[in-house]
Order: sequence, then C-alpha cells, then structure tokens
Amino acid sequence: MKMSDSKKKTRIRIPLFVAPLLALVLVVVLFAVLDNLFSEGKFLTAANLSNVSIQTCVYAIAAVGLTVVIISGGIDLSCGTAVTLSATVVAWCIYHDVGERFSRGASVRDSAMELALGIKEKIPPVELAAAKKELIESIKKKILLLESQEQPLTQKVKNRDWEGISPANRKRLKEESPTEFDEMERTEKDLQRMIQNQRILNQRIKNLGEDDFWISIDEARQDWGNRLPNHPSTVYIAILAGLLTGTLSGLLNGILISFLRIVPFVVTLGTMTIFLGIGNLISGNVPIRTVRGDQVPEWLYQSLSLNSEYLFLGLPPGVWTLALSATLVGVTLWATVFGRYSFALGSNESTARLCGINVSSQKLLIYSLSGALIGLAGVFQFSRLTVGDPEMGLGLELKVIAAVVIGGGSLTGGRGSIVGTLCGAAMLAVILNGCTQLGLPVSIEKIVVGSIIIFAVYLDQPAVKQFLRRTFKKTE
Repeated sequence: MKMSDSKKKTRIRIPLFVAPLLALVLVVVLFAVLDNLFSEGKFLTAANLSNVSIQTCVYAIAAVGLTVVIISGGIDLSCGTAVTLSATVVAWCIYHDVGERFSRGASVRDSAMELALGIKEKIPPVELAAAKKELIESIKKKILLLESQEQPLTQKVKNRDWEGISPANRKRLKEESPTEFDEMERTEKDLQRMIQNQRILNQRIKNLGEDDFWISIDEARQDWGNRLPNHPSTVYIAILAGLLTGTLSGLLNGILISFLRIVPFVVTLGTMTIFLGIGNLISGNVPIRTVRGDQVPEWLYQSLSLNSEYLFLGLPPGVWTLALSATLVGVTLWATVFGRYSFALGSNESTARLCGINVSSQKLLIYSLSGALIGLAGVFQFSRLTVGDPEMGLGLELKVIAAVVIGGGSLTGGRGSIVGTLCGAAMLAVILNGCTQLGLPVSIEKIVVGSIIIFAVYLDQPAVKQFLRRTFKKTE
C-alpha cells in the first residue's frame, strides 16, 4: 500500500498553558455574570482586576520558582514558612536599623537601651554623661536626616498650594482625580508626621540634658527607634538579607535532598517547621511591626499599592517584578541547558543520571533558584504588610503548590509551564476575590479551591490523559 493511500494520523499538540488559560477565562466570565446578577457588578472593573493582580503577586512569585522544582520531580512544602521567614528577616533588619549599626556600631534604639540599663545599674556619673552625649549626637544626626526628607515634601505641598485649597475644592479633587487627591493627602500626612517627630526628638535631647533623666529598658526598646528615619542603607541591606534568606532556605532543601537521599516531601515537611521555628526565634514569638514612612521608605510599601505614585500602565512595581521574574525563568526553562536538564530530571532521574547529568548539582541549582524567588516573595509580603510574622506562612504553601498544579504542572515531574502557573495563581485570586464580591463565606472559598485542586490532579492521571489524547486525535 502506497503512503499516499494510507491514512495519516496526526495529533493536535496543544500548548500546556492553553487549558489553564481557558479555565481562567471561564472563571472570570462566570464570576462577572454572577456578580452582575447577584451583587454590585464591580468584579470586572479595572480597579478590581488590578487588585486581583496585587493579591496574586506574593504567592505567584513563589509559584514561579516552585514550577521549576515540580518540573524536576520535586516538591517544596516549606515554601510558605520560607516566604514569611524572609519577610521576618527584612522586618528585623529594618526595625533594628542595621544600616546604622554597620555605620556607627549601634542604632539609636541600642544606645537608648544601653543608657537605660546603665541608669538601672547606677553606673558612675562620668560614664552616664558619656552615654547621654553619644545618644544626643545620634539623635541630632537623625534630626538632620528628617530635615533633609522634609524639604522636598514641603516644596511639593507649596507647589500644589495644597494648604490653600478650600474644603469644597478638596472634595471636588477627590471626586475628579482620586489618585492625585490620595497622593497629596498622603504627602501632607507624611510632612506633619516628620514635623511632629522632630519636635519629639528635640524634646528628647532636652530631657537627656536634665540631671534627673530616667528611662526604662522597655520604653527604650519600644519607643526610641520608632520615630526615627532609618539609615539610608538599611532598606537595601534588609532586602538583600531577605533574598539571601530565601536562597539559603532553598539551598538547604537542595543539600538535604541531594546528599542525604531523602525524598523531597519528607525533607521539606521538616524544614517547613524548622523555618517557622527560626522565624519565631528572630521575632521573639511576636510580630515585628515597623512604621511606614519613618522606618519603611515610601517606595517600598507602595510597591504593591494601587494608590502608588509609581504605577506604570495602571500596575504597581511588584506586579511588573512578577512579570519580569516569570519571563526570565520561562526563558531559562525553554532555552537553556539548565531547563532541559530540569525536564529530563523530572521525566526520569535514573535515565538523566545515565546520560551524564550531575543530578546533585542540578537539584542544588533548582532549589536555590526557587529559594531566591521565595526570598523575593518574602520582600513583597513585607512591603504589603510592613510586618514580620512567621506564623503567617502556615497554609501559604498550599496556594503556591495549587497555582502550579492548576496551571498544568505534574506532581510526578517532567511537565510544567510558567504561563500555566501564572494562570493558576490568577485563577485562585479570581476565585477568592469573586467569592468576596458575592459575599460568600470563607468556608465556601476553601471548598471551591480544594475542589479545583482535586480536579486538576485528577486530570493528571494516566488514564485520564490517555482518554484526552484519544479525544483530541484527528485523522487526515
């Protein structure tokens, strides 16, 4: 029989991300219809969709890294607590003003606590006077820094003639241009706070000059660092520390999995608790709360805010960072040797080893890459909340893993897609946001998300995949 007379069978090859993308579109349409029928019809507005993208950002960044892990046949149950450990490290660095510590050996808070301890232990007057003088000099430097930060804000208020705007004009501006109104109102509040802080700091200098000055250790710890601007380098050191923490957490997982030959599920189940314990040690078992404006610079806490003056095309920097990270990892997966090795490892680890792939080194690279993105997610989690709370990581790993699975990633390894993962993360955020818009209780949200995860894993079963192949097979 000639080839021309035979039937040629061809299989339609559909990109992996198409299914989760279609599912995302269907979920958006479903909630848009339900919202118009049973609620206020605000679901499909640009503001709400932008809000969904912000809600997605933290666990989507972590999910991008986890996609590589799952493609390689691994899993990471510790990603949730690792994210909040990174956020806690960022909060600790900012709260304790590590830049000031590196600059002069101690922060104002440290100096105040040392002085309080000296007063309590009744050190000699000469040493007490020296401690007071050192603290006064530190506070004066902070006042100078506050004044330098105050000048551009004062000029901004004068340029807009904000103080001279009547209440009626303010109301009209709020209705016509809410973004500009929010920006100017925030600027005015920041300026007032700085002026008030300078007044408080000058009063503290005056109090320190009195012979009967007294301060408790608790007061020094809680109050004497909160109204001070941090050293300019502190925020950058804190961000670097958060990224490094995430990378080291991933590297630790990779080392334990590669060299102890323990299955990833067990290793990361253990490190999940370890990271939680480390976070609690750092925070002292209480959330580390930092002060926006004083300790956390405006550009950081506005990186995931729709009211940010740093919006680009209607989206804050955090969302664009997610897009850039996803693009870089996606290109790495599909256009580099590292990506091919990752897929090979997930398809068959024994065959990959026989083909000359250094499996241990590859796993270290994979988990370290995932850890770096976990650290980045931790930085953005802190920027959104400005709080370091290790307990917030419990349960976050379920969202991260669910985003990858719903996006088409196979828990048996060898298959996954960055675009699919982003669709999966967006689908989770849409479901949670849609349920909120409809006024559904949180319990219903959890039931819906859990059902979708089960269905996504069910579609990954060999029998189901074989049935789908037969369904999409065509004969020419």
